[in-house]
Amino acid sequence: MVSQSVSLKSNTVGKRAYYPTRIFWWMILLLMVVTWLGISGLNQDAMWYDEIYSYIYAGGQQYGPISAGEVISRVAAQLQHEKNPPGYYLALHFWLTAAGSSALAGRMFALLFGLLSVALTYRLGRDFAASVQIPSAELVGLGAAVAVGASAYYIYYLHELRVYTVIVACSAFEIWAYLRLIQSSEKRSWALRIGFVLVAAASLYLHYQLFFVVGVISLYHLILVRKNRQWWEIALLLAGAAALYLPWVAVVIQFSEGAKINAVVGMSLGKVVPALLLTFSNNSVALLAALVIFGVYRNAWSLRFIIFVVVAGVIVTLAVNVYYPFINQIRYIIFLWPLLAVLVGLGVERLSRLNVSPVVMLSIWVLAGFWTIANNDFSGYLYGVIPSWREFRAVLEQQAKPGDMVAYHAGNYDWIRSLELDHYLYGLPIKHQMMEYIPGKLENDDYYNHAKAFVDQSQNIWLAVSHVDAPNFRLGEFQRALTSEQFIECYTALNDISVTLTLYTRLTNPVDMPLQFGDGIHMQMVEAADVSQNGQVTVVLGSTKAKTIPNDLYSVALHVEDASGNLVAQADYGLPNDEKACHETTLNVPAGAYSLRAAVYNWQTGERLMGVDTATGEQADRLQVATFTVR
Repeated sequence: MVSQSVSLKSNTVGKRAYYPTRIFWWMILLLMVVTWLGISGLNQDAMWYDEIYSYIYAGGQQYGPISAGEVISRVAAQLQHEKNPPGYYLALHFWLTAAGSSALAGRMFALLFGLLSVALTYRLGRDFAASVQIPSAELVGLGAAVAVGASAYYIYYLHELRVYTVIVACSAFEIWAYLRLIQSSEKRSWALRIGFVLVAAASLYLHYQLFFVVGVISLYHLILVRKNRQWWEIALLLAGAAALYLPWVAVVIQFSEGAKINAVVGMSLGKVVPALLLTFSNNSVALLAALVIFGVYRNAWSLRFIIFVVVAGVIVTLAVNVYYPFINQIRYIIFLWPLLAVLVGLGVERLSRLNVSPVVMLSIWVLAGFWTIANNDFSGYLYGVIPSWREFRAVLEQQAKPGDMVAYHAGNYDWIRSLELDHYLYGLPIKHQMMEYIPGKLENDDYYNHAKAFVDQSQNIWLAVSHVDAPNFRLGEFQRALTSEQFIECYTALNDISVTLTLYTRLTNPVDMPLQFGDGIHMQMVEAADVSQNGQVTVVLGSTKAKTIPNDLYSVALHVEDASGNLVAQADYGLPNDEKACHETTLNVPAGAYSLRAAVYNWQTGERLMGVDTATGEQADRLQVATFTVR
């Protein structure tokens, strides 16, 4: 058994002036690119289920404000969901208190630690290479930093309100700090010792996968380090970190006794390893293999530290996963990123000594990362398409009116969509319900009858159908209930890759509709005119037509007039042939106050039908429908 005994003279500046090297500037460029990638994604998509739970636990947005003690209580009370300790949520709580709890501000927390992870990985790679007398230690650090910073999978987490970038930062720091502590020729400061203990202990409160980092360090320390006074000092530091975790042990035991993970949702060994290699390498497994092979070839013993922590980290996590299948996404072993990255850096440095340009190798890695981002080739290991919740809310905020109801169909993922729906519709004066939460089975019209009772509560129903989630029988039964209750489809307000949002309205009896034209044509506004900031005015009119009215004979004219009666805008459409119908019209109107009038005319002769407004008694061939102001 030997100790890891080396010098870091190549990294010691002493009292001499420090002049940035070329690799230093490459690192600055890398950090700038990573910052740009992270910032560009901060507002790229809506928050999803897990991110919303981060807010719930930390007390952000509508879930707060709460005290730090309440953060711990919320996590402890819901371990059946989160299964993680409260450290990250406490840190996020204080961050949101200082920076604000918008999605943009919250995600900046992940970006901050993402940048720190890249810098710490550089330092880990550089110092490890120097510790084993590799000449170009800075190149090893740069290669390791690029492997993390240009990882498409990791870049995604730069803008997700979750713990994963913090995990990578802690993993890199703990391995680096331990490496410094076991240097026999290095003066070990109390600041380094205390920092190692505090970060190791804090990491155990962040996420359970960081147990593996402390675990592989402990294994290496137990097996491959000489048992001397220095060994005992570091062993006591590890024991101190473990002791600081004791207050949470009782909660862990209680959770373990009452909760198990379903093995069906876990990833098998045959899925974990390929997924790990693909996601870390930006789908360039051959390049990763070449770099690792050249990096450790003929140097395995001198590189035993980093090889041990990588191999032990993989083996131990996979072994634990057999008993307790916690890996259902590769993010649950993301602590391996900086460790694997050092192997990449070693390969880059080794090949550079064989006259293979580091710029070429690292450029291939970076380009593979950008290609993977552009093609979203890692989406199978991520959450998938996140619904356009912000646009969804914006449409309802502008076009729905108090008393409207939203019915959302999410197939088998209702438990995810329900939380997201609640979050994004918070504060709107409309009711909402997941179709999956309307009771009833398919047999004997059970669900159909419950759906009829639900739609009977409102005149307007906004039907949302997820494109992300596979449908089930409830969608067809709900649409059948809408038809049976005399609802008609008006228009589709949102239709994108993730969701369709369609307005259905139930028109009142013709005699109760305020606008009547001729003998058998009745109209009413389905919703208030929607006026956008760019002067677009959307009007939705419902109409009924008696069977005695010929088809394809009449058209509807909508006139926008100013206060002087001048015609400002006009739109015409054919009167629908259906007995009950709905029509959406958009007009472009300049700023000002206006009235909207409607007329029904024979499109062949231009003759208008006389109309009457039963609400006001007005009789004319054009009747006022609404008033509005464009600002």
